[in-house]
Amino acid sequence: MEVIGSNNSLHFDIADSQSDNLIEINIWWANVLLTPIESATYLPQFINSLRYEMGQLVNKQINSDGYFLKLGPTTDDCSFRIKVVGDSAFVSFEVEDSEIHSSTIQVAELIFIYSKIIDRLEQLNV
Repeated sequence: MEVIGSNNSLHFDIADSQSDNLIEINIWWANVLLTPIESATYLPQFINSLRYEMGQLVNKQINSDGYFLKLGPTTDDCSFRIKVVGDSAFVSFEVEDSEIHSSTIQVAELIFIYSKIIDRLEQLNV
């Protein structure tokens, strides 16, 4: 597994191999697994969803409901919301009807993590 991101916040564990544009990607926030049931991702769709969300971060214009990490079937088991205030992002999430977690992260750090994961997945999407 290759890890991209910060072990203290958002990070992605990428499997070593893929098949037919499908690859296993576990998504974590610190020590909470956000993808406990399904981690298979279809690379073209996943990359596109990441780009869309990164655009929201760059422009600091998150959808009105604040939903985030809506990256397709892989993240269906997680309800994740974000609110951007200045340079900070306040996040809260719940995985499979468990407790609600909350955290704060700098928007610049999220953009950096998103750009790294997008770059790496584009290399794999051949």
